[in-house]
Amino acid sequence: MADAQRAGDVRKVAELSGLSKSKLDKMRIYDPEHSPPFFRVGSRVLYPLTGPDSLETWMAARVAEVQAARR
Repeated sequence: MADAQRAGDVRKVAELSGLSKSKLDKMRIYDPEHSPPFFRVGSRVLYPLTGPDSLETWMAARVAEVQAARR
């Protein structure tokens, strides 16, 4: 069950990222290349929270993009 602790569902990721559940759903469906990394387990959609391909690194990259755009 250690893996379950390192992955979050859409509601958890919405809470952590500040994005709405609806926005995450739309990104995943209509713009997956800009969506946080996700995977499916049956019908469930989960997002890795830590690691090299995770919500944590995705959020850090978005912050870096915004900071670079401001310069």
